[in-house]
Amino acid sequence: MSGISVESAAKWTNARTLTINGDSSGSVSIDGSQNVTMSLVRRGASVGQSNNSTTNPWYKFASLSLSGAAYVDRNIVFHVYRTYADSTNCTLGILRVNVRATSAGTWASGYIVWELLGAGINPADFVLAHKNPSDTSLSIELWCKCAATYTGYHFDVISESDRISRNTNYWTLYNTWSEGSQAEIPSDYTQVTSVIGTIKNNLQTGIQIIGTDESRLSFTTLNSPYTSAIIIKDAGVTYGHNMLIRPGGNLILGGR
Repeated sequence: MSGISVESAAKWTNARTLTINGDSSGSVSIDGSQNVTMSLVRRGASVGQSNNSTTNPWYKFASLSLSGAAYVDRNIVFHVYRTYADSTNCTLGILRVNVRATSAGTWASGYIVWELLGAGINPADFVLAHKNPSDTSLSIELWCKCAATYTGYHFDVISESDRISRNTNYWTLYNTWSEGSQAEIPSDYTQVTSVIGTIKNNLQTGIQIIGTDESRLSFTTLNSPYTSAIIIKDAGVTYGHNMLIRPGGNLILGGR
């Protein structure tokens, strides 16, 4: 019959699913009969050893395929942290990856760099691997090593982008928890090991921040040999932990 109108109904005739994709994802079914709540999960990867086997310690946590794309840049930034109990309380970091294709769509350049790195992470355990299966395609894979038993990492995506805009879902992300993934990274891939980014400063005067026995901070002038730098240390012990920022140089953490 035509021309029939309904002023109200208990629910929709057909339920619908609302889905969100992007930096976060989630879905919920709705039929109009009641309010619904959608739970969102931030886009990311999760890999590691699910038991005490370390036979195959390498895990692929992301990949990217470029087919004939000329002069393409792809970027992704992760917040990385250990999933099991962390004895160092500092197995975490911010990891950035960039890859670039040539005019022919083959490998031009790329890097995998830690913008922030905790003491519990070994940069050698995180690798960018690439190969050109043909003259018009480029395959990129990101791998991490979980060499110890009961070890794993979460990789929360902070951002993804190309050369001119932010975007999402360029990269395929993996969730693999098993006794081991792979003994080695595939031998037909060229490997680029992650490195630590450099933090620089242009200080003209020196500041030394010293913790006292009462856990207060005091400021003093900085003595030689670092005539222009920041030093943070514990003054309550002879051998403490220092943070040194030298002008135009690196952020250095270490004992004294």
